[in-house]
Amino acid sequence: IKDCLQILSDTSEDDLNEDGRRSNALDTVADLCENLDNAGDFCKLGGMQIVVQNFLECPDPELRWRAAHLIGTCSQNNPFVQEHVLSLGTMPKLLDLLNSDSNDMVRIKTLFAVSCK
Repeated sequence: IKDCLQILSDTSEDDLNEDGRRSNALDTVADLCENLDNAGDFCKLGGMQIVVQNFLECPDPELRWRAAHLIGTCSQNNPFVQEHVLSLGTMPKLLDLLNSDSNDMVRIKTLFAVSCK
């Protein structure tokens, strides 16, 4: 998780999705966070804040839908993560994506994330 967080928090690259590194990192964390303990640890390490701030509203739809999927995966059946996600002001961002994003996959994954709250 820490290696993925380093990739996700590195904003020095001009292209947010250079070589798919960030997409792969979001996928890896989503897989790891299917375990409830890992999801809680991800939040405690500041990962959810990075995802919400840097990827839900980024220009690349692939990163937006992967971020929404990660939020849903972490939040599903996990009250600690649900409260943490809501405290970051995530719900208005998710609802905006659900209502106005032009990418179908972003809207599908956003609906998943909203339903896991």
